[in-house]
Amino acid sequence: MSFGRITVFLALSTAIAFASLEVYFRLPWTPRLVAFDYDPELLYRYSPRQSNVAMFLGNYSIQSPRIRINNRGFRGAEPGSGHPEILVVGSSEVVGPGVREDQTITARLQAQLSKHWAQVRVVNAATGGYGPGHQRIVLQRELELNHYESIIVRVADSDASFVLPAVSELESERAAKARRDRIRHVLRSAPFVANRLRAQLDSIRAQAAALQPAPQPRAEESERRSKVNSSTWPTRDWHAMIEMANAAESDLIFYVPNGENKPENTVLCEVIEALPGKKSVWEYGMSDFRVSSPDEYRARYTLGYDPHGNAERYKTLAQLLVRDIWNQHSSRCG
Repeated sequence: MSFGRITVFLALSTAIAFASLEVYFRLPWTPRLVAFDYDPELLYRYSPRQSNVAMFLGNYSIQSPRIRINNRGFRGAEPGSGHPEILVVGSSEVVGPGVREDQTITARLQAQLSKHWAQVRVVNAATGGYGPGHQRIVLQRELELNHYESIIVRVADSDASFVLPAVSELESERAAKARRDRIRHVLRSAPFVANRLRAQLDSIRAQAAALQPAPQPRAEESERRSKVNSSTWPTRDWHAMIEMANAAESDLIFYVPNGENKPENTVLCEVIEALPGKKSVWEYGMSDFRVSSPDEYRARYTLGYDPHGNAERYKTLAQLLVRDIWNQHSSRCG
């Protein structure tokens, strides 16, 4: 086959693939990708009042269950009148895009707490990609609107990579989002293709890096690296959240999932525990998850490549939180 024919064949195949994707994303029973609104402080937030929308996980190879976003821009049912209320903030691991709504950590908490605490309502105020700076703003806004008996914040060492954009970047980011929205309006498949390509490139880079032999760091080197990393953590945001919760007379709980026994997360727990103010900080390690190694934890509580889709993990975390809430456990790190 000549070069020209190969080029024509590839061009036609690509055009057919794009056309097929466009047809798929426009079918009435195909869930739309979750939409975002521009926010002048947070940069983005889930667009309110969405139903039958979905996300993609596992390097854009798995489509999530159907998701609904309520009129406050949070995952779940519309706000009700149940009291007392518990607010949970965090990133995508609290949103739970890989599981059904009734399997999220917030739904599990509500189901278990309501057995002993009538009419309790747990609000899932998390958004994927939100770090401590975003969570501080979300908490401030929510406390201006409602009183919460308890506030639960999920934290991890990886949160440090989720940072608020600089003020100087907001206008350019707003313009970029407007361009993406125009493209999405014409080509429904464009966001999926772009994100899938980006995810695959990241996966290829990660696999290439894994092929390079790396010496195992000594224990003292790991400890030193953890302490160096801790200097970049947004302690001012966590401290501000503690002050806001204390002023609102809300119980404040930070929880640190650490089933892979990462020393950075233990140090993180200790850093937050040392901050002034009333709060509880609970780290959940391998013994809490009833595993004996990080590999066993990953095998039981993740999909191997994406932790967002394992309902058992959310169920276990909810059980651990309920246990410590009822027992009023003090902070526990390590």
